[in-house]
Amino acid sequence: MPAAPQDSHLAKQLLDNIHSLPLWVKQVLYLKLRDELTEHYVPESLNSLTQEDTVAFFVPRLTLEGEKAIPKITGDLAKFMLEVKQKFTVLDICLRQQWSLETCATHMIEAIHQKWVEPPSSIKAMGTLEYMANRIRLGEYLMKMDRITADQLEQALRTQQYIKEALQEHTGIANILINLGYITRQDTESILFLKEESAKPIRNIEFFAKLLS
Repeated sequence: MPAAPQDSHLAKQLLDNIHSLPLWVKQVLYLKLRDELTEHYVPESLNSLTQEDTVAFFVPRLTLEGEKAIPKITGDLAKFMLEVKQKFTVLDICLRQQWSLETCATHMIEAIHQKWVEPPSSIKAMGTLEYMANRIRLGEYLMKMDRITADQLEQALRTQQYIKEALQEHTGIANILINLGYITRQDTESILFLKEESAKPIRNIEFFAKLLS
């Protein structure tokens, strides 16, 4: 656990520091971030992104069963539950525990499965948690993010099965969706990049290491 007060909302400190910057500095940050984000995300994904759909802003809530279960839980899952009890955001939990988003998502999905924590109301946020925790595959995640429809996914799965049976070849669902014209290669590359980034522990990022010191 980082050496920080128990009621410390580190994410708020981070955002407050950014808000305190002069406008012209924020313009520089915005332009740099915009260029980086548009390199990895298709415009539709960025334009539809909301705070409700963004996992980092989500504040997990304990259920009555979760309150009762806390004394019996051990290990990192117990740490996660105690953070939830203090009403921290996902970003705060990652910062305070120095976890990657993938690690936090894994604990959260387990807690949701056990009905100890309420799931997010946003289907997109829930889908991201499940995908980061390796509970769903790419095709289902794309469907939850409104990038493809259920019918398109079903068609892609049928095509994948046909290729396997007729040609004795395995073709990834992403390539099939691209070949069918349902998504672009940038769609899959941006999602795979997000998943790769989500596996990076906070403690390995110098900026956050200074914030937590």
